Amino acid sequence: SNNPGSWPPPGQPRLPLLITGINTVVLLASGVTMLRAWHSVKKDQVKALSKWLMITTALGLVFLTVQGFEWIRLIRFGLSMSSSVYGALFYIIIGLHALHVLCTELVLLYVWVKSTAGTYTSEKHRGVQLCYMFWLFVVLIWPMLYGLVYLSWL
Repeated sequence: SNNPGSWPPPGQPRLPLLITGINTVVLLASGVTMLRAWHSVKKDQVKALSKWLMITTALGLVFLTVQGFEWIRLIRFGLSMSSSVYGALFYIIIGLHALHVLCTELVLLYVWVKSTAGTYTSEKHRGVQLCYMFWLFVVLIWPMLYGLVYLSWL
């Protein structure tokens, strides 16, 4: 609508709801695989731990890649940091989440390397635990961001 209080403002490109919705499912699935990794280390299943960590990492990379392509598309449609307050807020909010995902991806890779070396056991798994907590944070905050940012105009 052209109401001065409408959000997003008129003339802004529509955010990609479907692909981002599917991408949300990918990220939520990575939360399940991270949970499987956590249960694996607590049961001393070292090979399963490494497998689930790698699957989690791969799903996180899929999420980031899709986000990157979405951003390129939105920039081509004129949504940028400097195009509007809406654009600036979108990239700051979603960008900070993407940065957290990227940082956690690096932690996941580090923990995966250590897991393949047999570092973690059911008694010694602090690195896996911290990675698990960090990953679940980025996974569980995303549906709220998706609702607030992507679905706000519905």
